Amino acid sequence: MGAQEYNRAAWPLLVRTARAGKTVTYQDVANAVNRVCHSRLTPYTTGPHALDRIERWCLLHGIPDLTAVVVSQEFGIPGHDFFQQNGLDPEASQGKQHYQWSLIRNLVWEHAYDDEPPSDL
Repeated sequence: MGAQEYNRAAWPLLVRTARAGKTVTYQDVANAVNRVCHSRLTPYTTGPHALDRIERWCLLHGIPDLTAVVVSQEFGIPGHDFFQQNGLDPEASQGKQHYQWSLIRNLVWEHAYDDEPPSDL
């Protein structure tokens, strides 16, 4: 299986998490994708393999980046790539990153995503 299958497997978890107004860790996403796809993703490979297409798809279609609900267990915010892909400063202070992320996260919590992954994901 490849990145497209991983992203399609991650989509439902992210949508459920957003609807619940919660966040999920990279490890949680890796575990969910591994169960569905019988893969061996780790928290460090989850972004490039299971989230990048979702992030690009959301940004391309002008909707809040659904991957905002995925956070580092250590810091409680998304990783460097999230900030970079969303046009934010990945080198900003943690306080500023938290504020910028929370604005996007709140939009994600309010957006009505489809249950099923988009066909062009």
